[in-house]
Amino acid sequence: MIYGESGTGKDIIAKEIHKYSINKNGPFIILNAALMDPDNLESELFGIQDNNTNKVGYLEKAENGTLFIDEVGEMPLQTQAKILRVLTDSSFYRVGSNMPVNINARLLCSSTAVSYTHLTLPTSDLV
Repeated sequence: MIYGESGTGKDIIAKEIHKYSINKNGPFIILNAALMDPDNLESELFGIQDNNTNKVGYLEKAENGTLFIDEVGEMPLQTQAKILRVLTDSSFYRVGSNMPVNINARLLCSSTAVSYTHLTLPTSDLV
C-alpha cells in the first residue's frame, strides 16, 4: 500500500517498484478506482464470462506484470474483500462464471486516506 496526498507521485513509486520487480518485463496496468463506476467496477476488474460475453478484466491484463489500483479506498468494501481473496488464493472468478482464473501478477494499491482498523486480541496473544 502506497499512501500520500494527491499529486505526490504515488504512481511514480508504483512504476519504480514494478521496474525493479521480477515482473518488470510484464505489463504495468493502472486502474483508478476513484474514476470507476462502482456498478461496473467488478466486471472491469475481474472480467465477464457468460453465454454472450467473454471479457478480460484488469487483473488478467496484468498477468506476469503489475496491476496498480489507485485510490483503492474508493472501492466498495465488498470489492476490496474480493481483491484480498485474490491475494490469498492467486485466483478469482470472472463475473458470471464459476470457473477459477489463476493469476500471477503483483498488486500495488494507493490511497490518499490512511485507514486504521482496530483489532481486539486476547491478552495471551500478546505475550
